[in-house]
Amino acid sequence: MFKDSHNKKINQSFFSSLINKFKNKAKNITLIQCDTNSDNLAFQDEINALTGKKSKSIIVYSMPLAKDVLGKDYHYKGFFTKGILEDLNVSLESDFYFCGSTTFMANISNILSDLGVKRDHIHYEFFGPSEEFKMYESYKKNIDKIG
Repeated sequence: MFKDSHNKKINQSFFSSLINKFKNKAKNITLIQCDTNSDNLAFQDEINALTGKKSKSIIVYSMPLAKDVLGKDYHYKGFFTKGILEDLNVSLESDFYFCGSTTFMANISNILSDLGVKRDHIHYEFFGPSEEFKMYESYKKNIDKIG
């Protein structure tokens, strides 16, 4: 699962429902949160309370603050990359769920496609202005034709 901070309230609802759905099943959950820094990271305490022993939460900050300590407060600096997913050794047979801004979602979708993740293992929710939605729907149709 991936998320960025595009809309914290919607993301919280989306990911809380997914975590609750899967946490008692025989599945490992890796939640990867991408944000600018700790001042913007949404609902971390709630995520920690929801995730179980089979789950892990990974944080990627694009612009960590001086108070954000690598290895303690976050795990990777920069933007989400294919290398991060490979480093985490996540099975490409996993189901991937993500939501966030159009740019974030397009990046995640491209990375998963480049890695060879099957289209039926890629799940997302779109939240944003109608102009972004129209652009995203066009993007989605093109991706669906490919995959």
